[in-house]
Amino acid sequence: MDEQTFREYLAQGETAETDFKGPIAFDAEHEPAIAEDIIAIANSGGGRLFIGVDDKTHEPMGLTPEQARSFDRTNVGDFLNGKVEPEPQFSSGLFPFEGKTIGHIEVLAFTDSPHVLADQLQFRDPNRTKRPGDILVRRSSAQTVRIQSADDMRAIMQRALAARSEYLLSQMRQLLTGAPPAKPAEDPAEIFQRSLGDWAKDDVTTANPACAWWQFRIVPVPIPRQADAGETLRRLKASKSQHGGWRAFPSHTDCAPCKTVEVLSALVRGRLGGEETWSAGFDGCFGYRAVVAGDTVEPQASTLWSVPPPQRILDWRYMVHLLTGFFEFASKYAAVLEAESLWIELRLANIEGRTLGEFDGWAIERIQNYTAAESAWAPRATLHGSADLATGWKASAARALAGLLSVFQKLDADSLISEAQDRFLSGRP
Repeated sequence: MDEQTFREYLAQGETAETDFKGPIAFDAEHEPAIAEDIIAIANSGGGRLFIGVDDKTHEPMGLTPEQARSFDRTNVGDFLNGKVEPEPQFSSGLFPFEGKTIGHIEVLAFTDSPHVLADQLQFRDPNRTKRPGDILVRRSSAQTVRIQSADDMRAIMQRALAARSEYLLSQMRQLLTGAPPAKPAEDPAEIFQRSLGDWAKDDVTTANPACAWWQFRIVPVPIPRQADAGETLRRLKASKSQHGGWRAFPSHTDCAPCKTVEVLSALVRGRLGGEETWSAGFDGCFGYRAVVAGDTVEPQASTLWSVPPPQRILDWRYMVHLLTGFFEFASKYAAVLEAESLWIELRLANIEGRTLGEFDGWAIERIQNYTAAESAWAPRATLHGSADLATGWKASAARALAGLLSVFQKLDADSLISEAQDRFLSGRP
């Protein structure tokens, strides 16, 4: 802690993020007070405690050598262990200021779920005692209190959703900004074109001109050894994503009734009814197109499908399922091909004039009264390393959907991602 920063904290005084403690030791008398503030600050977005500062006058008083030693990171961690779940993340240290020793505990905000007391924090004043199940937070008045209202609970749950979503997005950012991948000798789009040519000719989108549709394109880097039709199908089957009762991705890698798999000179092509087509080159390139679920359904009176496309709303939950399935497939596919990286293109097309929405049963709930002004959303991303992809596909799906929802100016995209991915991964409709 540098001197100027510390002076700024002294001038601000105690806040929801900053707490001052006088010249005390981390002993039986003061352990509960230090612990409750660490927990509350972690639940309120993170912050810091300074020990050896008068909490009334904000005057630095310093610590004795014995007091300073008591705030060792291990001592504080041992006290918190078993008393709160999950255990807060923090660091502790000492720094000199005007000839005095000041203790400093820096507390990180929770990353996935709030910290809940698992054991009692016993104070001399029984009215201050905190019990198992209590969730502690900091007020703007610098008070540490247990959650007692629906508003408090709503606020901390919003922070939990935001923290979880930010964690997912940070994983994606790490994938996108990690070590540079091996660069192909030519543009990946040109490699894809040479490999699969007119793979999308006369596909499902041709027969459904009013429907919105997805397009995914993958080029492995470097290009793996050439395979044959049988090995190409085995690669796809080994990479298939399947959760609960949801349709697999890709959903038609097996030759079964109502499914068509066609072997051409240098690629395998599949089709599922009038909804999906895909092509996989013997060199590992992969292309996929699918009409948005529901768009091919004939309008039915008094149901979700009573409005024909393109006026019909776009179902965001289906988008989460498809993107999550695709990115899990991509992570497995990279590992199967032993690719160093994948070039991926995502495109949602023919969406001009559409409204983003969701449904519950047959009741339409419009998320936002917004109509897309663009006809296509088409980001590109290079994902690095099959090992990273194996752990990062959920983040990739979340990041891709966040970008999609930003097209529709949906402000609560992260919570939608969290809810829908949880439903998808647990196999619930």
